Amino acid sequence: GWLQQAIFQRLEELKRSSRPQVDQAQPLKVLVKAVVSREGLLLDSMVVKSSGLDRIDREAMSLVQRAFPMQLDRPLNRQQVAMRIPITYSRE
Repeated sequence: GWLQQAIFQRLEELKRSSRPQVDQAQPLKVLVKAVVSREGLLLDSMVVKSSGLDRIDREAMSLVQRAFPMQLDRPLNRQQVAMRIPITYSRE
């Protein structure tokens, strides 16, 4: 919903400033699980599906960690929310 959209938008902004070198023709995808508190803090994160390259996985984790804390537009109706965040890196 709205929280995932806000996080994706924040990650895209951060991705523009840190573009790791990607040599493969195919995009590299990392799936990160993140647990976010109702205050917008990152409580936990982990790679649940690797890109196959450690440096790309580390970059994705760093990106998620830099995105928080976040100012939330609306209150969460739970103490925390767990979500899966796909992050894609490509040559472009």
